Amino acid sequence: MPETGISVEEATRNVKKLISYRSLAGVVGISHSEVYRRVNPEAEVRKTERVRSTRLFTTLNGKTKSYKVKKRPRPLACEICGREPKKRLYWHHWDDEHPENGIWCCGRCHVGAEFFDNEKALKYQGLKNKYSIANLI
Repeated sequence: MPETGISVEEATRNVKKLISYRSLAGVVGISHSEVYRRVNPEAEVRKTERVRSTRLFTTLNGKTKSYKVKKRPRPLACEICGREPKKRLYWHHWDDEHPENGIWCCGRCHVGAEFFDNEKALKYQGLKNKYSIANLI
């Protein structure tokens, strides 16, 4: 094989750029979008981040709803505990009428925040006060 002066990786990238997504999709029998995702995996990551920064997914009456929301820019660490997340940060909002009001938090803090927003937190606090050792004496 003659020496071309480019690496195998660079040659592979050039070939991927030259191939028409639609013709490749027809040859291998998968959709155009699936070919694009396979050839450009970093584009899928960028799309996921864009969706997470502009959309809010919440559950109402057992159904998942999606809202377009203007969120504050995502920080690098949880706004509650200050740790960098293992996976990702979640947008926690406390008012369904104004979902743009919220905080960025890690998964652990998000679960805690959801608990405290729930009526169960009040019941838990009442039971804790009722059955604490100081109150039993």
